[in-house]
Amino acid sequence: MVESHKPIKFSHGISAGSLGGVSMDAGADASDSTASTGARHARGKFQADSLNGRRGILEQTNTTDNTAPTGLHGLTISEGALSPKKSLDDLAKAGVIADSRSKETTNVGDGKSEPRPITSFEKPKIEVGFTDTLEQQGKKPDLIVRADGKVEMLNNPEILSSGNVVVGLERAPGAVNPTEAQQKSVGELYKYLDARIKEQNPALAGKGVDLENPQGLVPEEAAAAARRAGQRANVPDGADAGSVQSGNRYSGNRAGGRMSSGDVSDMFPGRDFRSRNGQVDAVDLIKDTVSSLNGSRGNHEHFGYRRGRGHAVGAYGLTADHFQNWLANLDIEALEEQERKGLVPPGTAARMKKLKEQVAKGETPDVLKKMRDTDQNSLSDADKKDILGTFGKEVQELAAKDLINGYSKSIAEQNPGKEVDPGQIALAMHLGRVPNAEDMADSGNKDYMSAARNKWQLAAAATQSRGEGFDWSGDANGIVAASQNADGQRMWTRFAASVNGGRLGCAASVSEVLINAGYNVTPDAGAHNLAMQLLRKGGEKVPINQVRPGDVVFGGPGRAGGSDHIGIVERVDRNGNIYVGANSSSRGRWVSDQPLMSAFGRFVRGGQPLYGIRLPGSDTNNSNMA
Repeated sequence: MVESHKPIKFSHGISAGSLGGVSMDAGADASDSTASTGARHARGKFQADSLNGRRGILEQTNTTDNTAPTGLHGLTISEGALSPKKSLDDLAKAGVIADSRSKETTNVGDGKSEPRPITSFEKPKIEVGFTDTLEQQGKKPDLIVRADGKVEMLNNPEILSSGNVVVGLERAPGAVNPTEAQQKSVGELYKYLDARIKEQNPALAGKGVDLENPQGLVPEEAAAAARRAGQRANVPDGADAGSVQSGNRYSGNRAGGRMSSGDVSDMFPGRDFRSRNGQVDAVDLIKDTVSSLNGSRGNHEHFGYRRGRGHAVGAYGLTADHFQNWLANLDIEALEEQERKGLVPPGTAARMKKLKEQVAKGETPDVLKKMRDTDQNSLSDADKKDILGTFGKEVQELAAKDLINGYSKSIAEQNPGKEVDPGQIALAMHLGRVPNAEDMADSGNKDYMSAARNKWQLAAAATQSRGEGFDWSGDANGIVAASQNADGQRMWTRFAASVNGGRLGCAASVSEVLINAGYNVTPDAGAHNLAMQLLRKGGEKVPINQVRPGDVVFGGPGRAGGSDHIGIVERVDRNGNIYVGANSSSRGRWVSDQPLMSAFGRFVRGGQPLYGIRLPGSDTNNSNMA
């Protein structure tokens, strides 16, 4: 039996106690104490990796440089159309790419280094991502590939760069994958940029130019060519690059979309969501996530390989070190009880007891030696039969559950008072240990964790929909993610002396959430004052039945000193039901995913004003307020 520990809470709005089951409390009324609880609607929610301190993105104009021929809008890039002998300016003048640079190009770079030609950097990098994802990360594209495959230049990195050439792909609302035309163009554009940088700086030919392709937008053929030149896929060893990249395509998506039952099966092969009857269990979600990222396709007889660790078996990629750690902490009496109940095959407890005794003596059981020491692709059929006979499906499921609980407990103890990140637990399962600071800083691991967070949420929604498909919502301006991250926290502490222990903390809390999302607002503890500030800074008042995720919602008589309330719209379901994040006066903490009527019902019942405020940036590339 896994030892219980302090209940932990995953990010993104789903709570879990000991990771054995998820509390689906919809949250108390931020103003009333009569809120009901119930299952959350099956709608995934996605966020950028980090929103604290997010940099604003200076808006680009579409003014065409007078040095470029007029009437040229760029071409769909075909194979061989881009010669590395030609500069980007040459290509623009020839009309191969469209020149959309503004006359002022001083707003280039990340603000951390002096812009200079890309070829002057010792380790230049080509970074490719969807434009909305890049925006939420505070990055501005030098080149944009439009949906029709045409390429547009917003800045020439051969003149001004901070070390990266950033290529953005636009996408339609709700789109997850690039268009066919974009895939062709971005592949050719990447090959051109890689060759062009090396052409201009021969010293880089041997070192190579790093490719950052977390969403897999550069086609595998081109990306693989770069890896053959000494680079690696930006994922941890043993992870499936395509699965990680597909998971990351949901990050930064501005609009929502729908995942069909077929899409669910493709993303989570071998996972039975129907049998769960809509009941979400956090351990199951981590299992779903891990099995979708390691290439096993949910197959308990799958064999993979980890460099330095040996063979990985089954749906969750369990290695010899996984099993050795599990055996060391295994409760044999509890396992015997499970065997009596028929939950594991007869003889399992006796076999595991013998293995546990060997591990306790410092010995390595033969079956673990085979997994650890046999060269890749060298396991015989007899070896595989022995391994699967010892660690079959039921044992894999039990070991994975215990390991997930153990990792979550350790992570919670290392970070007291903080939510446990499902991406970090998924990475722990992949590494076979709790990630350390170096692991967390590795770019490949970061991409893995980002994909895991998205897939964790998708798995939760797939569970609630019983695998029949569901809607998922995007985050137009980063505010939804900041609201979800605030769940359960006291966000009003800046005004602790004046908000009565959080009972009057709604405006102070919304101020903090907006600041965390990168918005330039003056913190205010008054809901009316804050609403008026947002409107003065360009916010648009919208009817409550037209709000969308990321809008601020305000209710009250509309005068300073009135009984007002303010919060954040987090999602709107298919039936038009609105869910918000707001400070709970009874709890003194931020509560995510509350039904609108729970948080603001008194204004509706009392006939008082209730409306949304749409902040600047919801429809443009500039998501910060002036």
